Amino acid sequence: MDKRRKNRIVGCIESIYERSRNSFPEGKTMSDLKTELRTFSEYAGTNQKESFFLALVIAFNIKGEAASFRDLGEHFNCNTMKVLQFYEILEKLCQKGMLSKSKSQARYSPEVPRTLYVVNDLIMESILTSQAMPTLDWKKLEDIFEILGYLNRLIEQRDNDEITTIDLFDKSETFLTHYKRLPLIAKILNLNLPVAQRILFLNLIWNTLSGRQSVDAGRAMAAIYDHPTQIIKNTQALIREETELSIQELVELEEASFFEDTRLRLSGKSVLMIQNLGIKLFGKKIKSDNIIEPGSIIHKELVFNSQDELQVKTLVSLLEEKNLQKTRKQLELRKLPVGVIVLLYGSPGTGKTELVLQAARETNRTIFKVDISESKSMWFGESQKLVKKIFTDYRALVKESAQMPILLFNEADGLIARRGPGAACVDQTENAIQNIILDELESFSGIFIATTNLPSNMDSAFERRFLFKIELKKPDPSVKVRIWKLKIPSIPVDQCEVLANRFDFSGGQIDNIARKAEIDEILNGSKPDLKRLIGFCEAEVITGKDRQIIGFGR
Repeated sequence: MDKRRKNRIVGCIESIYERSRNSFPEGKTMSDLKTELRTFSEYAGTNQKESFFLALVIAFNIKGEAASFRDLGEHFNCNTMKVLQFYEILEKLCQKGMLSKSKSQARYSPEVPRTLYVVNDLIMESILTSQAMPTLDWKKLEDIFEILGYLNRLIEQRDNDEITTIDLFDKSETFLTHYKRLPLIAKILNLNLPVAQRILFLNLIWNTLSGRQSVDAGRAMAAIYDHPTQIIKNTQALIREETELSIQELVELEEASFFEDTRLRLSGKSVLMIQNLGIKLFGKKIKSDNIIEPGSIIHKELVFNSQDELQVKTLVSLLEEKNLQKTRKQLELRKLPVGVIVLLYGSPGTGKTELVLQAARETNRTIFKVDISESKSMWFGESQKLVKKIFTDYRALVKESAQMPILLFNEADGLIARRGPGAACVDQTENAIQNIILDELESFSGIFIATTNLPSNMDSAFERRFLFKIELKKPDPSVKVRIWKLKIPSIPVDQCEVLANRFDFSGGQIDNIARKAEIDEILNGSKPDLKRLIGFCEAEVITGKDRQIIGFGR
């Protein structure tokens, strides 16, 4: 824009400002300004009413003032409430990014909005430096990743004190309103979060996409707020989980170590919601210690009693992908639950956990293994959140997996036992955990397998939830002979029979003896004979033996 055109545009703005003083913008006023409005509209790319108010705000800003409805009322010499009819025009200019809003700190009557309008810095700079009307950066953004990146830059500007908290709020709200048609933005706007929490949530999504799974809660608040009191107040609300983000279970806290502050991350619920919108959160992964990939499972041949083997084969056959899909489809047609919920029970060492591993290996299914000890927290109320998170994380894993994974609750005796009377704090917590699991299983659509050594202590409500209840008994003598031969191929069958008849061992115990035999051969250079194997077997059993008293007993 050359100097002559700049003078013409500035002249238009000045004329609009001066000639609208003490004159409400109706027919005659707008008609008198027809030439100026046409010229300014061509420059700004706005219609005449938008150009009129944009020019007025620019004029107010040049004078060093922001424009409020009260200011405009005084300019037109009319009642402030009359000016409110132009609210939509000013909002439209905000949506286009030409204006932004902030809140006045002055006292005002509650019925009159004290919103201050400020022109975009790029527009003001372009007019004052004889440049063409700028194309606002965020208007050119084409996908959700660019949009999230732009919002992150706004937060960085606030963190560097380049803009205020009010600026951050207004710019973000204007920006999000412009892109509300996008599924993720629409979804987040519908959550009705306070503006600061909405910004924080979107920033968490951006960080997760960037590979940073969590952010420091205090640091996140310091980037949003410019006043220390607000930083402390809102950080404490996050830590106490009193924010809408926590109430709606959209975020979760990571345990802080002695040297670390509390960190914040997306919850499994949020991950699932975002993935359902077609966005892959590569940075959000379920803890690898809990994930067992089928390719990492070592093949082991399992031997069961004939009746048990029939049930095992049925379960493994059902988990084969072709059969599972066919079964689920048929159940859906019959409007029956599609979840495969299995209880494996029996004495320790009968192969319950190994059966799940081998079934996963054979059917190429990932296992999400739950360590029960980690699902029980010493802090009242935390256990329930951890159990909910297990099922939310599992559903997120389902979305990531080519085939339905297995959710394994290993050694789940304590979680499925009869519920307590509820008077004690511990009973209340245990009962709450069990109620969560029961509710989840009621609508569960995946593959859930629990193992227990104590089925007689199981709550009747759980018994109804399990579709398959498979007992793995201790092997009978003929099966034990097969296991001995399988585990230690070097010993003859007659010696296997001696060991099988003399020791009432489970498969797990026989596996221990086989490992000891292997170690013995490595150390001594020869395979152990029957007498040595019997010695290993006798050392395996400690229950019921006379034990030497340790200490000062006589």
